[in-house]
Amino acid sequence: EVSPFLVSFFVSLFSSVNGLVFQAIAGDAFVLPGCYGDRALLFGGGILLFAALFFINRGVTLEKSGPGLLMKNSDIVFAYIIQIVFFKSVPDAFSTVGAVLVIISIVLVTVDKILFKNCRFEI
Repeated sequence: EVSPFLVSFFVSLFSSVNGLVFQAIAGDAFVLPGCYGDRALLFGGGILLFAALFFINRGVTLEKSGPGLLMKNSDIVFAYIIQIVFFKSVPDAFSTVGAVLVIISIVLVTVDKILFKNCRFEI
């Protein structure tokens, strides 16, 4: 069994390296903010996102795959709603189609769990 901390660490490391490589390809350079308050927010956000990833991975290992993955995928919908409500930024058509697909998959998994709960055999 693999530790959720190890999974979170390697996902974060892989994402950081990919971000730096793509920034180099695009010609942008990563520059730390000059203000210490902005640096604290940057690193604090990174630590909180790492903790969220760890707890999501830990929850998926403890819970059955249905509810755990349901909660993991629902954060996409919450991010979409927050973007519209708080930032007043309406996403493009591709983002809307992606959000609709995620919502449909969440509804279908939930309906499947409710309707066919007693019809499944445990192996």
